[in-house]
Amino acid sequence: MVENSTRENAVVVCIPTCRRPEKLAALLRALKLQTFAEPYSILVGNNDSRDLDTYPVLADPDLPPSTVIAVATPGVSAVRNALVAAALHAPEPPAWIAFIDDDQVPAPDWLAALVATGRRHAADIAGGPVRLVAEVETLFARAAVDKPYLPKAEGPTGMLNECGNLLLSTAFLARFGREPFSADFARTGGEDYEFFLAALARGARLVWAPDAHVTEAVPLSRLTAKGFAWRSYSTAASQSRADLRHLGTGPLIAKIARELAGTPVAAARALTRERDWKLAAGLVFHRLSCSTGRVVGLFGTRAERYGGPDPVPSRETAR
Repeated sequence: MVENSTRENAVVVCIPTCRRPEKLAALLRALKLQTFAEPYSILVGNNDSRDLDTYPVLADPDLPPSTVIAVATPGVSAVRNALVAAALHAPEPPAWIAFIDDDQVPAPDWLAALVATGRRHAADIAGGPVRLVAEVETLFARAAVDKPYLPKAEGPTGMLNECGNLLLSTAFLARFGREPFSADFARTGGEDYEFFLAALARGARLVWAPDAHVTEAVPLSRLTAKGFAWRSYSTAASQSRADLRHLGTGPLIAKIARELAGTPVAAARALTRERDWKLAAGLVFHRLSCSTGRVVGLFGTRAERYGGPDPVPSRETAR
């Protein structure tokens, strides 16, 4: 692991994007304000058929310089892999690749905190918290942004949360032995969870960086009953497919049983500790949707989130 890079860029910040020019512009403005003291560059992977320079909001001269690569293959896995490949095959590869999603906004010290934690703990992969903020108040808003399961202390951890706030060692990626993000998860999501499982199987050191803060607004489409249930169901279904691939059927069935058994406990805690019946109702709805997704994922069902206006579950052979 390279602790102190003398390369042109110590870090390449990678951003997958598709049809979110306004949010991408907001992210780029936030990246311009980073307090990170070392050189870093910004690499954008555009999965939209429209060129980014045709969006007026992205023509703002005050935005920081960035390099854009077009990724024709649809799906988030292809974009992430293209960004990793571009960074690794640069004339002077960076020591680190940082991922952030195009609908997120980092705190000014985000990159500095993320890299410092990665170096301090000799991480192969480091991740930080994504603070979810509901754009509107609905019955499910509180449960949709509730993440009590995230680690609290800095240091090694058994699992990370997502790819939207992530630091990858290029030394680890170079010896990973395959494309990091599986094409089987391109349209369903869950490519990040599958990558973490594959990394753990290769002996990766995962580290939590609690001071590397990122904020993400949760839109109304994910806060309605249908949208909230679909998000929970589809996430769990894709995670089940990854669990089958790396852990097998037994651990997945045990996870489903624990989730179902813990549902009334989570609701009771929300009612007794926080006296919030909306949170309790939302948690029950979320956990039951997740359990349903895990069960159908156990049988190889794909819940496709990306690549079409109306996701339709389809069948695949369980691995």
